[in-house]
Amino acid sequence: FKTGFEFAVLRFEIGVDSHIYPGKGGPLVGQAKIAYPIGDHLPTIAAGVANVASTERYRERSGEPFYYGVVTEDLGIFRLTAGVGSQDGETLPFFGIDRTFRITPKKKVHTTEGKAVVTSDTAAGGGPQGSGSGDPDSALVTRDLFTLRADAVQQRNGDWLYSAGVLVPITKYFVLETWGNFPDDGSDASLTIKGNVVIDF
Repeated sequence: FKTGFEFAVLRFEIGVDSHIYPGKGGPLVGQAKIAYPIGDHLPTIAAGVANVASTERYRERSGEPFYYGVVTEDLGIFRLTAGVGSQDGETLPFFGIDRTFRITPKKKVHTTEGKAVVTSDTAAGGGPQGSGSGDPDSALVTRDLFTLRADAVQQRNGDWLYSAGVLVPITKYFVLETWGNFPDDGSDASLTIKGNVVIDF
């Protein structure tokens, strides 16, 4: 589960995760992040913590909390990420790249009683989406189709863990996420499938 709050200059996000399968499910672990967009065409800096279990017993299963700081730069075509993470007293770097593919419905403009009316072939309901009293383009909502991402995280032994995945918004409140992990130390690759329930206030 995930939700967040956006203030004048800061963005705050909180969430709860849980392992379901394979093996024994749980425990619930918390996460939180605070981000500061420096400005237009400038990076966003953020700091957060993930994998926070409520008791020592749960930490034996989930591991220690993961603290991190990260800088993200949106280059238009894709976003680049670089940061450092600290877990159990050891701080190591990580890097990432992602790109979100979006779609804007095609618009048709015709006149009704002297006013321009914008309709869309793909808009829900197929009815009028705007009028001449405003900007016709503002009636068309761009939505995310999916996001491709790849990451590289250094491990304690000096090896790297590479991952690649995709996020697909099924609805406004549910995002399906899946990724593969590919260690470079010769150990087996793994696949993770995750459902994100987004709570909107």
